[in-house]
Amino acid sequence: HPSIAFYVKVAVILAIITAVEIVIILPEVKEWYREVLPWFVPLVLPVLFVLSIVKFVAVVGFFMHLAQDRGAPRRVFVAPLILALLMVLVLMLLYGTLV
Repeated sequence: HPSIAFYVKVAVILAIITAVEIVIILPEVKEWYREVLPWFVPLVLPVLFVLSIVKFVAVVGFFMHLAQDRGAPRRVFVAPLILALLMVLVLMLLYGTLV
């Protein structure tokens, strides 16, 4: 198993990703990037979506030790995740919140 220092690094990275997610949705920051970076506005939801997936994979992979597992345990998490991601993507496209 990885060392405690490794888990601390993963936790710090997760905290940084969470901070980025929070900053992106702050009203003051939203106003700023609407004025300065208007091309970023339609990318906010996909960026948040990707950051959430990265956090999920990190938590499941490292803290639930799925990264060390092979075969069936990994498929038990990966297959439903892919289906859920596809479902969310389709719903976002259908209801126009992706674009």
